[in-house]
Amino acid sequence: MMLRSCEEYRVLLMGYLDGELDATQRAEVEKHIHSCADCSAERGSYENLNRMVQAMNTYTESERALDRYWQQTWNRAERGIGWFLFGAGAILLTGYGVFEASREFWTDPTVPLIVRIGAGAGGLGVLVLLVSLVRERLMLRKKERYTEVER
Repeated sequence: MMLRSCEEYRVLLMGYLDGELDATQRAEVEKHIHSCADCSAERGSYENLNRMVQAMNTYTESERALDRYWQQTWNRAERGIGWFLFGAGAILLTGYGVFEASREFWTDPTVPLIVRIGAGAGGLGVLVLLVSLVRERLMLRKKERYTEVER
């Protein structure tokens, strides 16, 4: 393949610097760079840019320490266990509170039947929606596309 313009060589220049070209393309780009001062200067500025980018340290020591922390099995498990226990306690307390409040509501003879039916339907609707939401999240969790992405 014979490239003729500097613009075509500049397109291949980053691939050349990153070692992504095959031997034929690499030799052709090298030959052109040695004969063209503009493309040689362009290669120099790309090399400087590559050095500057590689010199940048965007990963801080605290992020490295946090990654090491989360790689340990117990540290990952303790967060999950803590959230599970917290959620279980909140559900139990909320359930008990709802049970006590509804027991008085359902046994009070002064509450009209239509109010009881409405409250029952509303509560049942909330329960169905909650179950639906949990099922949806569990299904989506199986198909999560970003499970391999680290924070």
